[in-house]
Amino acid sequence: MASGLFSGRSRLRHPVVGELSVDCQALTGIDDQEQAIVLLTAPRGSPDHEATKRLDAWADRQQLQPSHP
Repeated sequence: MASGLFSGRSRLRHPVVGELSVDCQALTGIDDQEQAIVLLTAPRGSPDHEATKRLDAWADRQQLQPSHP
């Protein structure tokens, strides 16, 4: 069962794709408030969504892997 939920909108500046706005949701657990699952999304078709797709393509070219698969 979840303990805390934060949601809002954040503006980010990424060195590869520049500035973008994302919707942010963070969920913490009951037993461990120090850890959270964070989800960043952008509305489909928006310039911010296009930026996330460019970032995904860049990461693929760099052969980057998730830090915790």
